Amino acid sequence: MSAGKSKRMKTRTSKVLHKIMGKKMIDYVVDAVNFAGIPGEKIVLVVGHKKELLIEYLGDKVRYAHQDQQLGTGHAVMQALPLLEGFHGDILIHSGDMPLLRGESILAFIDEHRKKESKISILTAVMPDAGKLGRIVRNSGGNVERIVEAVDSGEEELKIKEVNTGCYLFDADYLKELIPDLGLPNAQNEIYLTDTVLLSRQRGVSVSAVVLEDWRESLGVNCREDMAIMTAIMRERINKRIMSEGVTLHDPSTTYIDEEVEIAMDTEILPNTIIRGKSVIGESCVIGPNTYMVNSHVGDNVTVMSSVILESRIGDNTWVGPYAHLRPESYIAENVKIGNFVEIKKSTVDQGSKIPHLSYIGDTTMGKKVNIGAGTITCNFDGVKKNPTFIGDHAYIGANTNLVAPIAVGEGGKTGAGTVATKNIPDWTLMVGLPGRNIKKLNKPFPQEKEN
Repeated sequence: MSAGKSKRMKTRTSKVLHKIMGKKMIDYVVDAVNFAGIPGEKIVLVVGHKKELLIEYLGDKVRYAHQDQQLGTGHAVMQALPLLEGFHGDILIHSGDMPLLRGESILAFIDEHRKKESKISILTAVMPDAGKLGRIVRNSGGNVERIVEAVDSGEEELKIKEVNTGCYLFDADYLKELIPDLGLPNAQNEIYLTDTVLLSRQRGVSVSAVVLEDWRESLGVNCREDMAIMTAIMRERINKRIMSEGVTLHDPSTTYIDEEVEIAMDTEILPNTIIRGKSVIGESCVIGPNTYMVNSHVGDNVTVMSSVILESRIGDNTWVGPYAHLRPESYIAENVKIGNFVEIKKSTVDQGSKIPHLSYIGDTTMGKKVNIGAGTITCNFDGVKKNPTFIGDHAYIGANTNLVAPIAVGEGGKTGAGTVATKNIPDWTLMVGLPGRNIKKLNKPFPQEKEN
């Protein structure tokens, strides 16, 4: 159910489209339900406020029921039931703002419900501070008698620590039988799904309750503070999983790794490092400290120190940083060195090349075993468009060279320090000066490599 207005969130989007550790809340819920064996075509999402945003995002992953007036949880279920006409199995009811509830917990809930052959089961949690959540009222025999919302609770009921999580399992035919009788008086003048418990007891139908092992899974998001709490819990959960897979986190309390990140064993993540999106990191890497990475792919035995890596690829045995910045669509091959204060933008740096320090390389295709001197700049923008630079294998670019694009440096091409190159440099040719002049041919220091 995701139809509420989320007033306390103070947001222009749907609450459940906000991210917790790089993943939208609604995705956590859908994935958990899928894990429990419920495919998308059997999921009905109740939408209302900002519904167009949810429908646009999820598309045909689920089906939709529309709750244009938010009149309570029971009313929301009423809107979904027409889409379940003819269905006679068990119906799971789940809140869209509970990203911490794991698929394993849902599966255990379903198993217990079916083991007891219950017509109605509720998922509960024993919390240290029940706050404004609905209390589970049991009789002297320990059986569930009713759920009482906090606003409708008396002094004794407010002392109860066991609460309703908002997750239910119903026999479909039994739920359809109960729904018309909902609408008991309450402080909110809403139709509560919780009233199905009292109605069931009045009919002599027992109500099963399954208590979560970890009460934190029951937490829902109502405000930005709740999101911060969720983020801390989810970060702890992710970090524990990653460490269990053979990754060393030197300081988990300052390490933020998104839920969809993949990291291979024997990699070390140093403090103050953030790895986001769908990044993939290979074996035996050292990432950090103070590194920020988004949607990037890193090979094996790579070091990235105190750098920003955005939507880029880094090959095996490569060193990046400190204080390097790889902007989107940068491809760094194997055995490359990207040193301190180097910025790479939408460029390819081939095997064995070195850009040790203080350089900007933009819109560039760089060959193998190129050496870029300190202070080199590819001048790729002419005020109207971005222009390309091509640097051949074995080129040597002297310190403080400006390569004014569009330009090509041939294989083995070389510039003297301070050169401003405005025209192409042929293979094995030295250019010097301002403007640059090709002054002599160079001897090849090794036999020319044969092409495959």
